[in-house]
Amino acid sequence: MEEMMDKAVKNACELFKKSGAKDAMESIQQFFTKNAKAIKEYYDKMSLDDMKTHIQKRMSQMATLLKDVEAKRATELAGFLKQFEEFLQKEYKARADKAVAAK
Repeated sequence: MEEMMDKAVKNACELFKKSGAKDAMESIQQFFTKNAKAIKEYYDKMSLDDMKTHIQKRMSQMATLLKDVEAKRATELAGFLKQFEEFLQKEYKARADKAVAAK
């Protein structure tokens, strides 16, 4: 079951990277629906403390797998902002040049 859950989390993270949170969440929900009996049996064998640890492990796994997404998007955002700033600077320079030429 651990391996199946690892795969489901990895799959959800890949879906998140490709198409966003909605598809990723649907993937997790489908996994739990499809494997409901096995998951129930697996969780029934755990103590509450073991289950807390299990949840923390999964959240940590997801955070690790998505860390590069955040960095990638931050880089993408920084690049976009730089391009936007350069665009505005060009617009500003063109207007400033026209103002000087008009004098």
